[in-house]
Amino acid sequence: MPYSSDKDACSVHFIRTVVLKEIVLGELNTLISFDKENEDELVRAAMYNSIQKQSSELTKAKKSLHQAEKGCVGYSTQPFIQIIKAS
Repeated sequence: MPYSSDKDACSVHFIRTVVLKEIVLGELNTLISFDKENEDELVRAAMYNSIQKQSSELTKAKKSLHQAEKGCVGYSTQPFIQIIKAS
């Protein structure tokens, strides 16, 4: 089907590189301004997320340790646990 015969189809559009760069630069400046204005809030959110992740990892490690303590079939882990606690 020739290009000009289908008026409902999307045609090819071009945007100049200079215009695209201006748009991207404007959006980056908006984002940077937002970050500067909300720096304290963003730092608090990052710290909170870090604490939550550490807490989750600690919980998983404790669960894994607990399973290891009781899960060694045929072996007593108590002597090893006492050695670890003593050191």
